[in-house]
Amino acid sequence: GLIGWDYDTIAASGANRYFFEVPAGMAIPSLSVIATWNRHIQYASVDDEPVFTPDPLTNSDLALPHASGSLLGSLIDESISTIDNVEHIYQRGLTSGRYAIELTSDIEEDFSLAWDGRAYYLGDANRDGMVNALDLSIVAGNWQNANYLGWNGGDFNLDGTINALDLSAMANNWLAGSAGGGVGFHEALTSVGLGGIPEPSSLALVALGAVTLMRRRR
Repeated sequence: GLIGWDYDTIAASGANRYFFEVPAGMAIPSLSVIATWNRHIQYASVDDEPVFTPDPLTNSDLALPHASGSLLGSLIDESISTIDNVEHIYQRGLTSGRYAIELTSDIEEDFSLAWDGRAYYLGDANRDGMVNALDLSIVAGNWQNANYLGWNGGDFNLDGTINALDLSAMANNWLAGSAGGGVGFHEALTSVGLGGIPEPSSLALVALGAVTLMRRRR
């Protein structure tokens, strides 16, 4: 699942893998994965005085790669500290596809792993599970704002601005998750002051052309 935890034992030089899917038309605005394990301390009494001696710290690493079936693909992110007993990965904007969380260790060790990567429809700015006029009003209020506002501001591709690319993603998922009914996309555009926007397919072409032009100018 996209949210979960596990308490388990990993073998020496072993790898524990957890696979998850982001459905088509959806994305994970932010994914957090944390693994932790205990530091082991040996106790002894010398001349009636306690002596505490730490064992060498287990070296476990955390990775987030793409996946195909049970096969790992290209690496997206990793946490590979050698001096901590915590590894943390935080990744933004995972699009639809299959992924894996992989934990490895140099020695056998008990560990705890937790992850939170809730997926939402592209266009669901307020994350209520539906793409509708409430989300469109957020996009309209931040239209062409070049200050980074993130998913909650309508920047669904997380490129730092709210523009036609984000509106196209919303149009393609319009009324997704809705219990039924709701105003049409172009009616909603007019109600929030963004009337005159072309159909979703044309909108995507316009956005693509704008990106191409920007690259040529650079």
